[in-house]
Amino acid sequence: MIDKSAAFNYILITLGLVHFAIYKSGVLKMTFVLSEYIEKAMTLAEYDKLEDNSYAGQIPACKGVIAFASTLRECEEELRSVLEDWILVGLKLKHTLPVIDGIDLNE
Repeated sequence: MIDKSAAFNYILITLGLVHFAIYKSGVLKMTFVLSEYIEKAMTLAEYDKLEDNSYAGQIPACKGVIAFASTLRECEEELRSVLEDWILVGLKLKHTLPVIDGIDLNE
């Protein structure tokens, strides 16, 4: 797919899960859609401190993506890992994944 920006400052070429933006200045920027999807999904994460002082994290838009850890940082890392696995299994099994911030992995 080839798309031009509204201001025509760049041309966007999509090949599978990779976007290539070619700017008028000649700069080429490559973006991996999967990485962008993960980053956007992680901004939707919600964390709770539990009674035992450990943490639980979840991404409500991604059903079943939940993690537990003893620190908030470890919980975030575990949640990212769970999300990555959840996406890969979903893609392999052809599940419909939620559109996150306009990124649709189902296409």
